[in-house]
Amino acid sequence: MIRALLIFFLVQGVLSAEEKIPSLMPVPVGGNLCRYIDEEGNFKFKTYYKCSDFESDMAVVYGRDYSHSLIDQKGKEIRKLPSGYEYIGVKNEKIKIRKDGRFGMMDLNGRIIVKPEYPILGYESEGRIAYCVQHIRDCGYLDSNGEKKLGGDFIRVDDFKNNTAKIHNKENQITIIDLEGKSILPIGSEAPCGMGEGPFPVISGPNKEIRYYSLDGKWKDLPTGVRLVSIFSEGFSFFYKDRSFGVLNEKFEIVWEKPFPDLNKLFIYEHSPVTDKDRQNSVCYLPLQYKSGFALVPLKDPSYHIEFLDTKGNPLGTVRFINAQYFRGNLAKVEFTKEHLVYQGILNRSGKIIYTYLKRD
Repeated sequence: MIRALLIFFLVQGVLSAEEKIPSLMPVPVGGNLCRYIDEEGNFKFKTYYKCSDFESDMAVVYGRDYSHSLIDQKGKEIRKLPSGYEYIGVKNEKIKIRKDGRFGMMDLNGRIIVKPEYPILGYESEGRIAYCVQHIRDCGYLDSNGEKKLGGDFIRVDDFKNNTAKIHNKENQITIIDLEGKSILPIGSEAPCGMGEGPFPVISGPNKEIRYYSLDGKWKDLPTGVRLVSIFSEGFSFFYKDRSFGVLNEKFEIVWEKPFPDLNKLFIYEHSPVTDKDRQNSVCYLPLQYKSGFALVPLKDPSYHIEFLDTKGNPLGTVRFINAQYFRGNLAKVEFTKEHLVYQGILNRSGKIIYTYLKRD
């Protein structure tokens, strides 16, 4: 297996663009208490002991009456939930839970669908729930009732989207499968980035050539000078040349382009020689794609920092971050340093940090 150390900080919390999420974010308000704030920085609802993120139009809170409740985006209690579990979040009408370090799934009525016995468990997506019995081993998919449906011997699995999912099969080959587990790629091809919203990068042939491929069986060569690309998301695909990077539109035209020091020094590897296949695999682990109108892009200076870029390549605000998540609704979680301290904050779409608090260990 190719192993690479990314020079740049890996961004967490990528969120699917189609999720309809209210602009509410949980924040600490002193001690072990929390509240939700809106995009103007106003507090909403009551004070709780624990607040999950709104990953849909519902969230789970742990109230001051020592009970867990499912609430809607107006703060109204929908119902009480069973005790004895840690509640992670609500998505696609399923509640993700954890007990003794293992994940499971519950329906909105509090009925256990998937027992908390998996170290890795995704949310239900298109009738499939990604799981791993061990970390990076014995992975597959459950159906909506929690029964094992696909795989079981995969090495890694992603959530389904557009009826397809990226997996690492038992031979550690990266491919894309349909809802029945059948590979949809040409024989001998790999798709390290998975499939986005249009043509996606595929490595194929004896020379391990990188080209775009679409599900109608059509191939598209990379534009002149382009060596690496990402999937398409919201109509854009990132590209790398030798000394620049930027974005292509769906007509494969350059929308914007910025100078980059040296592509060959972007990653550090434990082996040589390094090929563009190695680099393309690494690019796929960098979440360079647009979500909710912004992309998170690593910076050369200051190093190990990232910024939000809009679809024209313009930065959002003036603060650069050491970590960030994509926007949920109109808010995003960020981390930054100030006077040698690490702060967490909530960023709105105007580039303003509307709430700040010291990072907890």
